[in-house]
Amino acid sequence: MWKNAHQTKCAVKHHGKMIIRKTFDQWRKFVRISHGVKQHEVDMAVLADAHYQQRMCKQVLQLWHHEVLVEKHLTVRRDRLARKYSTLWRHSVAMQKTAKHMCTYWQYRRVWRQWRKQVMQGKAARKVENYNDTQLSKQVFTAWFKMAPVSKSFKY
Repeated sequence: MWKNAHQTKCAVKHHGKMIIRKTFDQWRKFVRISHGVKQHEVDMAVLADAHYQQRMCKQVLQLWHHEVLVEKHLTVRRDRLARKYSTLWRHSVAMQKTAKHMCTYWQYRRVWRQWRKQVMQGKAARKVENYNDTQLSKQVFTAWFKMAPVSKSFKY
């Protein structure tokens, strides 16, 4: 009996230790799980922050790239318009120069034609005058020859 009582006493003591140990193990497991949940939440927050930072960087880079493209487009457009209007201006200046040269050309041509006409008329008048003078000289000589006595002693 005392043996039985001792075994019962030991069993009760062991059962108490086991209950304490089980309770402690459950509490430790609970702490680990809650700590793990908290750690998981912290890890997820870190990941979420890293994801947000990465997304913000990507958006900033996309906006910057878009601004660069817009600026490049504006520069190309400005250059194209500058070339277009400089070409139009050069063409306009060339046309004005051509018009001025054509006006000068036509004036010189008109003056040249008038001068040439006057020179030709002067030449023609001199030729006619020379012809008339020659004809008159011939007529005078012929008339003089007919009127002059012919001497037979004159020999060539």
